[in-house]
Amino acid sequence: MRSLYTEWRNFNNRHQKNDLSKRQSQKGPLTLEARLKGLEDVLAIQQEINQSAQKLGVPKIDLINQEEETRIRELIAAGTYPQGWSGTEPLGSELLAEVFGDYVQMPLFSFGKK
Repeated sequence: MRSLYTEWRNFNNRHQKNDLSKRQSQKGPLTLEARLKGLEDVLAIQQEINQSAQKLGVPKIDLINQEEETRIRELIAAGTYPQGWSGTEPLGSELLAEVFGDYVQMPLFSFGKK
């Protein structure tokens, strides 16, 4: 599960704020695609664990039960984001210019070859 958590924290899987808030470029919620992939990954791990449990004759476990899975899928299908997020924000991997209170933007600098 640790490797999944690391993957979920990847900026390509998250949105970021792009406004005049105090926390510009704040990394936010997972994209809907990342949420669905994360759900599928956890369910695959759960299935693998429970197949082994059955072979060993020990009780099965639920990392995510059926009711939780159904609700997660409903929220993803509805495009639900936490309060203050719309899902239209740029990906966390996108470099954004910082905007100051007087609407002046700090330009992005390129250090590549011309």
